Amino acid sequence: MENKNSNNNELMLVFAKEFGLAVNEQGNVVVNSRTIAEKYGKEHKHVMRDIRNLIKLSNELKDNFIKSIYINKNNREMPDFKNIERHVP
Repeated sequence: MENKNSNNNELMLVFAKEFGLAVNEQGNVVVNSRTIAEKYGKEHKHVMRDIRNLIKLSNELKDNFIKSIYINKNNREMPDFKNIERHVP
């Protein structure tokens, strides 16, 4: 069983690196809203708006998004969301 989990973790890390994602300690795939904007050629403020609208539409989605901040190139704190995709063993 441990070997299978190890192989799954290795695959998740390869997948994460390929698509600009991260995997947290719980095995969940995490991506921030800035990465989503970059990968899809969107403005970050529009991705943030769309995430807020999704959360308003569905309470179930609220658990998939964590409000966060990042420091921009002007050394200012800016809002961000982290999207968590729950890992199912």
